[in-house]
Amino acid sequence: MIPGLRTADSPYLTGVAATPAEMGNSAGTGPLRILLLCSSFNGLCQRVWTELCAAGHRVTVALAADEPTLLAAVRAVDPELVLCPFLRQRVPESVWRSRPTVVIHPGPKGDRGPSALDWAIMTGQRTWGVTAVQAIDELDAGPIWASRDVPVDDDPPRKSAFYNGPITDAAVRLVDEVVAKVGDPDFRPEPLDYGRPDVRGRLRSPARPADRAFAWSDPTDLILRRIRAADGSPGVITSLCGLAVKVYDGHRGSRGDGQFTGFAGPGTVLARRHGAVLVRTGDGAIWIGQTPRPDGRVALEREGARDDRSARSSFRRPHRGRRRRVPGDRLSP
Repeated sequence: MIPGLRTADSPYLTGVAATPAEMGNSAGTGPLRILLLCSSFNGLCQRVWTELCAAGHRVTVALAADEPTLLAAVRAVDPELVLCPFLRQRVPESVWRSRPTVVIHPGPKGDRGPSALDWAIMTGQRTWGVTAVQAIDELDAGPIWASRDVPVDDDPPRKSAFYNGPITDAAVRLVDEVVAKVGDPDFRPEPLDYGRPDVRGRLRSPARPADRAFAWSDPTDLILRRIRAADGSPGVITSLCGLAVKVYDGHRGSRGDGQFTGFAGPGTVLARRHGAVLVRTGDGAIWIGQTPRPDGRVALEREGARDDRSARSSFRRPHRGRRRRVPGDRLSP
């Protein structure tokens, strides 16, 4: 295993990456020596490693490291393919110039940037994708080895579920295509051309807190998309009962949940159930399963198992000695 990669702060260099044709690859259809280069050995990397090993390939895993250590690993493995299923850093130029090096990006052709799935969910994309791109000097801008479309459910998916489900499944199938093409000496990847009709992605900035922000007066669908695009990490910071909280695990409320009771305005806690709170939105209500403070402390302490659908949800405040009930919506200190 290789510990943490530090990349040099150098300007981009223009260069052409190594391809099977340029390397004179003669691997054919037999087992390959493959180096899996990863920022962490996450679920996708484990799935790819398992599938490749089951197919008979000789697979070595290296966590992204400083360049000398990484080059030493490349020399030791002598890979016919460097595959990057989950990599946040640039691959050193000396590696992608000398070895076929392919990065799996969770976006359609032309999509670039570190927040691909966040933007897919927040902007309501109906079809997304996964693309295998050749590593070059600019992130996600290399020639395309293969790509697959991924449908997106009408109900906004949680980012973690989307990544670990449809995106991972498509990525594994994409890796099979890449491995097959490594054995083809006539294969050349397709240059990235934004003039092509099938290249529908674009360069997107990292999703910032301002991009994720919402008001409780916004439509439920917009709020749900913002929450689910950040579910797991990094979460969305908002205000609830006058306190800054992170909100996770959002679900649409239904008419039977009591959100239309009275004249409560957006942001009002209408009910609670099994630890979740129901909050009024601009056009309905939304259940929020977790509401920690940004510093990690519990913000709204609830009587978890009790089902209370009234607009006056009772929260409890911890006290030294005997605990007393505080009426109305209360915040923990």
